[in-house]
Amino acid sequence: MITLSLFGPTTVTVDGVAVALSPARRRLLALLALDRSRPVDTDVLIERMWPDGPPATARTALHVHLSKIRRSAPGLIETAAAGYRLGDDVSVDVETFETLVGEAAKAVAASKWDRAIERCRSALELWRGDPFAEIASDTEALPAITRLVERRLEAYKLELHALLASGRNDAAIPYAAELVERYPLSERFRESLMLALYRSGRQAEAMRAYQEARRVLGEELGLEPGIELRDLEERILLHDPSLGVRSAPPIPHNLPDTPTSFIGRDSDLAGVVDDVVAGTVVTIVGGPGVGKTRLAVEAARELLDRFPGGVWMAELGGASSPLSVAATIARATRTTDPVDSLESLGSLVAQRPVLVVLDECEAALGDVRRFVEAFRAAGPRGAIVATSREPLGVGGETVLRIGPFDRATNAAVRMIVDRIRAIDRSFSLDDDAAAALNDLTTRVDGVPLALEVVARWVPVLGIAETLRLLASVEAPTGLETALDWSLGMLHPSDRDLLVALSVFAGPFTLGRVQAVCAPEGADELATAGAVTRLVEASLLTAEGHRSATVRYRMLGPVREFAGAGSGRPAEVARRHGTAYREAAATVATAARTDRQAEMFAAVDAEIADYRLAMASFRDEGDWDSVASIAAGLARYWYARFLGWEGKVWLDEALGHALSPAVTAAARNAAGFLAWAVHDYDTADRHYRATLQDGRASGDDRVVADALYGLGLIHQKRRFEDGAAMLEEAAELYRLLPGTDLELGQCLLYRGLDEVGAGHTDDGSAMLTEAVDLLAGVGHLRQVSKAVRWLAHAAWLDGDVVAAGRRAARAERIARDTGDQPALAGALIERGFVEITGDDLASAAATLREALDLIPSDDLVDVCQVLTPIAWLAEAAGDVDLASRVLGFVDGVYDEAGWLPATERAAVARLGVPVEAGPIDRPGVIGEVDDLLASLGEAATSRT
Repeated sequence: MITLSLFGPTTVTVDGVAVALSPARRRLLALLALDRSRPVDTDVLIERMWPDGPPATARTALHVHLSKIRRSAPGLIETAAAGYRLGDDVSVDVETFETLVGEAAKAVAASKWDRAIERCRSALELWRGDPFAEIASDTEALPAITRLVERRLEAYKLELHALLASGRNDAAIPYAAELVERYPLSERFRESLMLALYRSGRQAEAMRAYQEARRVLGEELGLEPGIELRDLEERILLHDPSLGVRSAPPIPHNLPDTPTSFIGRDSDLAGVVDDVVAGTVVTIVGGPGVGKTRLAVEAARELLDRFPGGVWMAELGGASSPLSVAATIARATRTTDPVDSLESLGSLVAQRPVLVVLDECEAALGDVRRFVEAFRAAGPRGAIVATSREPLGVGGETVLRIGPFDRATNAAVRMIVDRIRAIDRSFSLDDDAAAALNDLTTRVDGVPLALEVVARWVPVLGIAETLRLLASVEAPTGLETALDWSLGMLHPSDRDLLVALSVFAGPFTLGRVQAVCAPEGADELATAGAVTRLVEASLLTAEGHRSATVRYRMLGPVREFAGAGSGRPAEVARRHGTAYREAAATVATAARTDRQAEMFAAVDAEIADYRLAMASFRDEGDWDSVASIAAGLARYWYARFLGWEGKVWLDEALGHALSPAVTAAARNAAGFLAWAVHDYDTADRHYRATLQDGRASGDDRVVADALYGLGLIHQKRRFEDGAAMLEEAAELYRLLPGTDLELGQCLLYRGLDEVGAGHTDDGSAMLTEAVDLLAGVGHLRQVSKAVRWLAHAAWLDGDVVAAGRRAARAERIARDTGDQPALAGALIERGFVEITGDDLASAAATLREALDLIPSDDLVDVCQVLTPIAWLAEAAGDVDLASRVLGFVDGVYDEAGWLPATERAAVARLGVPVEAGPIDRPGVIGEVDDLLASLGEAATSRT
């Protein structure tokens, strides 16, 4: 069999054996293959072989080339009456390619998805390089090359279509992403990527893919996305059922990556997995370094499918007070409700089908016990896996005790071999090496962390030398032996740095190391080298994607060992506090700018050290520093639903004498956080005190900020002068330089208040100006809110098309910025639009998502969702439920002094009397849940 390959360099094989061809003969074969259907005339062939002019011996040379090819591959070239042609039995890869793509297209038309995928992949495997590479610059070859390139794109599109049509979204996502990177201007590939992401339950990522398409097309071509791409974006935002069934998104979790293999505790792992069901508390108990955390993480991964609410790990090693324990668990479990105690937190978390992993509980055993007892008492839907050096001591607790590896299982030797091979792939284990490693693991008592530390040195020193040097160290435990020995192997300056690094409560960056722990005047390169050596010695671990910011962490047992005694200079602790006080000021400056997401993500990683710094300053009586850090983090705490934590710190600081500048900032932040947790009386008190101080000192900025804060309170409470305060604040901001953000926010809240009162013209004018100002300073989170209320104004005016368009824009921005309150608002508006369009099933799904995003105790915001749900109930024919829901809403709004036009319009439409009854939240929400579920089931059955 003869095969001619024209993708990439031209090649010929005869029965699988390659034939040697000169460049001229490769060119000759490529020319003959351009048009297989007819012979090529000798004169034409000569002209094409030598396009710059044939030599005098061209005809002779051509015949020599033909003769040589025929001798090497009989049957490859045939003589015809008019010239020469390829033999009928020759297989040409470009022809096979086109045939396969054609068959794939027919398979797609017949919905034969597997066949289509197989044909596309077979075709694309033939593409070893550019077609007709030998004659790519010849004019005659351009049509064939262009056709093949287009057919290749067609093959990609057909395969993607088949993958999506057959529900293989997980395979389609990386494939489409690769094609988008290769063909950035292809809108078709971007559409496929968006659709695959959407069907995988990753709508936010689908929207980011659209934004990236818009950016690239704008920068490269100066064009907006085409109508198909824009249409797909809108349909995704509206959850258009015609896009196909979305697969369930993966179970959310925050479990850390584990770069090493799990060895030696298979039976323990099976035991934990078997024991954990809803309502249980399983505690893994053991000494330092025995692998409690790793076992808990592995078990949690195995248990993901049992807990649809997520698997959340709270690292408690840096928590030392009830407040920090509660805040750490609340943030880890994504709890959005305000918390006033560990007991209330336990009750809240228990309501969700989640698995909570509480790591290093010994750091705050009593506080953890309070949380767990409240969790169990609430009849939990979830479960807890804890790690501790002693049992929690709660009722119903299952305790699994683990210790060093049992010598009889050979697990210690298997683990150290695995870790050695991770460093030295050439390491082999013979009988002598196994015996020596057995002695080595015995020397460190088979403690897993000790094995990790020792394994780092074996590839350099060898087993015998490592064992000999290790024997010279006398320490009470195997772990301390390994740590003491490993530390002794380092240069004294590296040992000093490790001791200093024990000041950190959580992960830290190289920059933090330089600022806090490096000797004064130390070169940053020298610091980086020392940190690298500590990582190589397994005394630090490196975390994070290597293309981004790498952070370093000291495991608890190492921190205890390094920080024991009085070896750490007091200066290090001082520099630690100073570094985080300055960092908090940077966070405050970045808040409400385009750097906010980046800065808040950094605080997420370092929050334990911010808390440690505040606690240290508190113990020293430096309340200015405590207040400065707490005020600097105010927006962070608000964004992470931890406003109650910041409020506690600020209230305590404001109970002491502070400098005037710090007092103003602390009061303003305390007022903001009190408003955030719905403590409006406290917020009012703080803002009014700040207002009084600002007026007395003539500081218009302080006055404007206080008036703005009081205006925010007006959105939720009846303050007759609230609107006037916002207007006065806006006028002051117009006169102050650099306050477009603050002016935009004033106009936003004045505008939404006017729209809520039914004054849509005035409200829309304010909101439109707010959008311009907020977009100008890059505060997209607030832009989403303003656009949401512009959508509501359009809906109240009966312009459903404009309302839908604005709601989709608000939703897109909120998802891109990760703003849950703004997203809930945008979904509310989409719900109104879908109800008006009689798409009740979609409205039910939309409003369910909105309801889940709002803290359950914020009844005013909950009622914002319940109002369109009342419309939904009435549209579904349940007028009685609509009346009860609106009665509940009316009671909440009456108590808050707020009755938006939307609710009045709903009452008028129903035409039935609505009386405000007792605020029975569980009863109303239960009925609402039933309504949404029934409509959702109807939608599912139709799909």
